[in-house]
Amino acid sequence: MIEFIAWDKENKCWLTDKEQVFLDNNGIAYILPDGIFSDFKKVDVDICFWTGKTDKNGIKIYKGTIVKLTTNFLKNAKNEEPKDFSTHIYSIKYFDGMFALAKRLPFNNGFVEDGIIEVIGHIYNNPEIKYK
Repeated sequence: MIEFIAWDKENKCWLTDKEQVFLDNNGIAYILPDGIFSDFKKVDVDICFWTGKTDKNGIKIYKGTIVKLTTNFLKNAKNEEPKDFSTHIYSIKYFDGMFALAKRLPFNNGFVEDGIIEVIGHIYNNPEIKYK
């Protein structure tokens, strides 16, 4: 099963397990509000699929997650501790069949394995955070 979270565009909230969100073969979302199959209701949602990755703190990263990427470009030949860091804020997007930090910056295992990705919010929960 593919893991996702669903943002209800009309009510401006995350749908919970209580609503039981289902996707049909065309990607149309339905909820089963009271556990009664005859009560399926079509909903306008943004489906945010899980990337299959977690940040340095073990938090799952979904499409729309806002992450802080910290990189070090000044490692020296002695492999000493980094002196200067560059920090950028991105929203995880989906382009051309892959998750990405930006259109030309694929979201890959290297960022996660190096422990330089940290979840700081989501585009729906934290619209005040400025990101690329």
